[in-house]
Amino acid sequence: PNHVRNFIALARAGYYDGLRFDRIYHEESKERGEQLDLIEAGCPLGTGETPDGSIGYWLNPECDPKAEHVEGTVGACQGDEADTTACRFYITLCKAPYLDGNYTGFGRVTRGLDVARRIAAQPVVLDEQDRDSRRRPEKPVLIHQVTIHASATEAKAK
Repeated sequence: PNHVRNFIALARAGYYDGLRFDRIYHEESKERGEQLDLIEAGCPLGTGETPDGSIGYWLNPECDPKAEHVEGTVGACQGDEADTTACRFYITLCKAPYLDGNYTGFGRVTRGLDVARRIAAQPVVLDEQDRDSRRRPEKPVLIHQVTIHASATEAKAK
């Protein structure tokens, strides 16, 4: 609930408008044999790094081991410590069972996942500015506007 309230408050305040998607992940875990495809956004400095991923506060994790990370899950990005979530978020583009119970998923993309897939298909830069292989898009991908709808009916009307 705190992550949902936080995301809604930031979206309604226009925080995400004009920010960029700062990471694109396409990884395969050799140990688990699982694929991870996701995109990340919401970093105030556009770096996607944990220390830069806050606007003055951190949230405690709200991980539910029963909540599955399916395609389209929206969740809170965190650093090495679980209590380092704030304004950064991710969208999964595949099932990601090893995130279950370890990361806070707080929403789901119900329409427009094709847009997230187009973002994930962008070429990425790996250079000295891209510490730890952060995989930032070669050309900036900006969020024009995040809109919160009170109901599915309201969303369909727009």
